[in-house]
Amino acid sequence: MLLINSTNHGDIIAALHEAEVTAFHATNGTYVYAAEMIVPTTLAGFQFLAEERSQDSDAFVIAVNSDLSMTGIMDAKKASQEERDALEDQEKRAMKVAIALQKNHPDRQVIVMFYDEDTPTALYDAIAESGTITMESLHKWGYGTDPNAPKIEGAHNFRAVYGFPLSNDTKPLCHDLTAHEDQSSFVEVVKLNKYLDRVEHGRVLPAPTNTL
Repeated sequence: MLLINSTNHGDIIAALHEAEVTAFHATNGTYVYAAEMIVPTTLAGFQFLAEERSQDSDAFVIAVNSDLSMTGIMDAKKASQEERDALEDQEKRAMKVAIALQKNHPDRQVIVMFYDEDTPTALYDAIAESGTITMESLHKWGYGTDPNAPKIEGAHNFRAVYGFPLSNDTKPLCHDLTAHEDQSSFVEVVKLNKYLDRVEHGRVLPAPTNTL
């Protein structure tokens, strides 16, 4: 696993080059919720890509709101001091999902990066403008899933964009802060129930085989 602590866009791009990353599939978020809530969806999303939409050499990227970014988000949500005190630091939030993802894909490059802005759009823009890394796909749970849903930020930089309908009623932290936009012309909506059903105790079970 590669953990890129710097939020400087140039440093992040340099780290990707040093790791010889030529193409990646990404998701992003705050990862403030408990592991039992966010690990299954994270694993299901990347398992879908691993089995149906990616090459083995493609890296898996998790972009995470940094501590600085979270300060702005908590201000926007008018969070209480108790809520702020309970917030885990950026590395702890990232590792809740990144470690599980790497364990399930030991032969795949898993990369964690952070961004200080409210959204990862500026980071994705910078990587795209470098012109040296193919940004294969971006996926989000609960965003871009219908014409009235919150938009998937930074989607214009990727060759493919996927919106996964939420599996329960718990909305992502920034769901109410994100502008709504009809992205149905380029977001492919995919229901991942069959992948979620295979996630148990932090690991993805093999796909069932058809038997006579």
